[in-house]
Amino acid sequence: MEACCDSVANCISYPLAYLLESILPAYKRRGTEPLRKNVRESFVEICNRYNIPVLFISSKADYMVPYKNVVNLCNLLYKAGLQDFYLTTLKSSGHDSYLFNNRKDRALAHFTTHAFYKHCSVNYIPHLADLGEAFLKQYEPINI
Repeated sequence: MEACCDSVANCISYPLAYLLESILPAYKRRGTEPLRKNVRESFVEICNRYNIPVLFISSKADYMVPYKNVVNLCNLLYKAGLQDFYLTTLKSSGHDSYLFNNRKDRALAHFTTHAFYKHCSVNYIPHLADLGEAFLKQYEPINI
């Protein structure tokens, strides 16, 4: 799953939000936003009740979804009691090039993703999961 860490209106310029409403009648400017408390609490409650693990992958070089926004969301989810979640931090890749821009980032993303798949008991590539297990750590709050 890939999603915004905030509302579309907060991620794009204000006039574009009005344009979206006129072009896409189903668009709701104050729709589902992970940073809204009720959405965040519902997400945490469902994930914890059904034992759904969550993996975030972000990069310090991502300017589309800044790393500090992902960390902010992770800190809020941690405070709200999300039990089984992980953050993999890449160093050099942009948002649209996690798997292409930097060999080390690509390897880290692949390794931790397969370690996460193994953790979730879904199909994974064993040698990639073995390499990623050292990097797949339960989330601990980060100060930025």
